[in-house]
Amino acid sequence: MADSDWKECLPFAGKWHTTPDGHRMHYVDEGAAHVPVVVVGGIVGWTYHFRNLIAALQEYGFRVIAVDNLGCGLSDKPKEYGYSLEGHIQNLSSLLDGTLKIPPFHLVAQGYGIATALGYASRNPGLVRKIVLLNAISPIEAPPAGALSCFVKSLLWEKSCLAVRRMPVRGTLFPLDPIVRRSLVAPYLHRASRSRLLDVISSLEGTPEAFERFAKRLSDTRMICIQGRKDKLLSKRRSVEYTKRLLPNTLTLTFPEAGHYLLEDLPEEVIPLIANFLF
Repeated sequence: MADSDWKECLPFAGKWHTTPDGHRMHYVDEGAAHVPVVVVGGIVGWTYHFRNLIAALQEYGFRVIAVDNLGCGLSDKPKEYGYSLEGHIQNLSSLLDGTLKIPPFHLVAQGYGIATALGYASRNPGLVRKIVLLNAISPIEAPPAGALSCFVKSLLWEKSCLAVRRMPVRGTLFPLDPIVRRSLVAPYLHRASRSRLLDVISSLEGTPEAFERFAKRLSDTRMICIQGRKDKLLSKRRSVEYTKRLLPNTLTLTFPEAGHYLLEDLPEEVIPLIANFLF
């Protein structure tokens, strides 16, 4: 697919932030006047996935800042880099607190962006007004150091590459326009862009211990969790129950006819819900 196909569907000027380690982090910054909304996605849920949400929130009067974590979307994907959740949180902090210096804002996070977003929010509870989670929290148990052999890692890498290519299909309930489907995985079509994909995915997932720490500091923050009942990418029951236990004051809404990527399946219903919650 030519770059122009998906770039024409993303009508926002990309901007670049230099992380403390010297890598380029891609983000868009659109709109003004109202309280800012920071959007953090993950692998397939990169900036392009939020194109309709960004446009709609602008019409509601919000300033929207959508961020691609390092290793995701259009951000750099360095080979020689120690990917970690702590690093993603620090990179987000350097953008929001250092470069942009934005006032108190709302936070929207989806999928692999949730751990980074909650990690940042837990350290800056006075800056984050409301939080929207698109998908329930799904923690992972971190494997012991050195537990994976090189052979096993290579198999997992190949599996993760194939899984990312299939995520748009498995993660949506309704057929996607071919350009949209290809655009969601466009940043990972070249082998070089996938060389550290397994490490990127692992670094974006939060362990139960990490989420427990985040939740203790966010007990007074208003949150809503929106979940698709036919999500094939998460263990829905375990994830929803875990989210309710971890964040008992969070309102959880489940759409029966939606998959993992709610903004692709039901944008007309989900986007106004998000906007009304943030007002």
